[in-house]
Amino acid sequence: MWADEKQADLLRGFVPAYHEAQANKTLKEFWPTVYAAWFMQYPETDIVQTGPKVKGNPPIHTRIQQ
Repeated sequence: MWADEKQADLLRGFVPAYHEAQANKTLKEFWPTVYAAWFMQYPETDIVQTGPKVKGNPPIHTRIQQ
């Protein structure tokens, strides 16, 4: 598994909401909640970012907080 146990627990917590969003065809609204929770808990780091730094383009966790 690519996620450690804590990460998997976080994702498992979204399973009921995922099933509901899937049934209601509202996945487009579901994913931002998952992304926000994920990146608040596991922010991007310089190690993960392999591309060049772009001035004025902060990491996703910073953009989510705004």
